[in-house]
Amino acid sequence: MESLDYDPLTLPSILLPGIGSFTIIDGTPVTGSDLGNNFFLSPTSLGQPRARAAMELLRELNEDAHGTAVERDPAELIDTEPAFFLQFSMIIATALDEPHVARLAALAWEAGIPLVIVRVAGFLGYFRVVAREHTGGGNW
Repeated sequence: MESLDYDPLTLPSILLPGIGSFTIIDGTPVTGSDLGNNFFLSPTSLGQPRARAAMELLRELNEDAHGTAVERDPAELIDTEPAFFLQFSMIIATALDEPHVARLAALAWEAGIPLVIVRVAGFLGYFRVVAREHTGGGNW
């Protein structure tokens, strides 16, 4: 399970039931506003890479999950190393602009990797799923 950037509500919801691994890609440091908006970051995280700080605290939710922090701008990775994303079984993208979402969606679609795009603004949030159709083969 992978994430671009970091949304404080999405990853904890996935980690609690138990996943094997996750990667957070985020090239920015923790700021004061992050501390006010993200209860998974502590004041000691201020100024540290946000990907690493979030990964370390999120691992406490599920010690069996392997966490990786990539301290780079996800948009830059999409532009310069799109094949980087082919290693993942699922991608969750947050805080990406539409041109980068479109490029990542095309890459994920071609590779057959489900992509979930999550956006949150206050109490309003939505997600889009980009994935090939999956039809059940048995009795439902």
